[in-house]
Amino acid sequence: MIENTNVISQSFESKEKGNFIPHHAKGSNAEITDFQPFDETLEVGKPVYMTPAGGRSSDNTAFPFFNIEEPGKQGIMVAVGWTGKWYADVTLQDEKSFVLKAGMEKIRLKLFPKEEICTPKICLLFWQGEDRMTGHNQFRQFVLAHHPRKIDGKHVELPFSTFLAREGPPPCNEHTCSTESYSIAEINRHKQFDIVPEVFWLDAGWYACNGQWPNVGNWTPNTDNFPNGFKPVTDAAHRVGAKFLLWFEAERVTKGTLFANQNPEWLLNLPGNSNSLFNLGNPEARTWLTGYISDFLKKRESIITGRTSTSIQCRTGKRMTSPSGLEYQRSGTSKGCTLSGILF
Repeated sequence: MIENTNVISQSFESKEKGNFIPHHAKGSNAEITDFQPFDETLEVGKPVYMTPAGGRSSDNTAFPFFNIEEPGKQGIMVAVGWTGKWYADVTLQDEKSFVLKAGMEKIRLKLFPKEEICTPKICLLFWQGEDRMTGHNQFRQFVLAHHPRKIDGKHVELPFSTFLAREGPPPCNEHTCSTESYSIAEINRHKQFDIVPEVFWLDAGWYACNGQWPNVGNWTPNTDNFPNGFKPVTDAAHRVGAKFLLWFEAERVTKGTLFANQNPEWLLNLPGNSNSLFNLGNPEARTWLTGYISDFLKKRESIITGRTSTSIQCRTGKRMTSPSGLEYQRSGTSKGCTLSGILF
């Protein structure tokens, strides 16, 4: 049985006595306090424990990058490389040392012969300087130099984009009230005032969803709002020199939708949750979904660029729930195996 596995469990000792201060931040929950910083001086018997609230790596309660400041104008920048639920535990040992433990939370599983799983990666950057911002700046430079995607040796810049309408009076939510005529009118309006973006963006709610965008699983255009599909809209975008971006969240499935009914054996059902997850850890299911979305983009000259939201959790109303339903999906003793399979 593989359990209680730390990707890192390491003691670090300083040459000087003094305070050890983990500088960390909360994650995002679409609130004014998103990424709020915290500076907590370690005390014996009071570890600093960090983990996101749900399945996303920076979901609400934790952010997977932090700086442990040590005595003597030095410290360690830490990054946890995992797109699901991770944890980090920083514990003071004595006046000159601390222990860092980190990895995937709640792992307890068995592997079949020749079976492998992936676990989080840990990056440590050791810094020395006048203050802790030395570490932050060095880490930013390291990431920019070695980790971003590059095309022809240059960093990729995100395109300047704008929504094609959003929200509106009740019962509208997200893009459920977007229509072909309104979208085209908005594109032409941008052209009129010479403020055409690089990309026009149609977000959640463009599919049949009973007027509520979280009801996902019917990944075809809502014919009430887009009777001719997206081609008239994308043609309008192309005429003004822009591209078109479309939102997907294909891994979450609402009961009663096309994806829920078509291949129910490919779904992971979460206890007490009205949503299911499309099991991207199943090779057959993953291949089918890749083909479905690829064909969707190809058949409709409409979509030049697609955007996906990925999450290892389901929504219940407005709140996000923990991915605890994934922990035992394979068997009663394989905790975390399905989650690892989905993420990789």
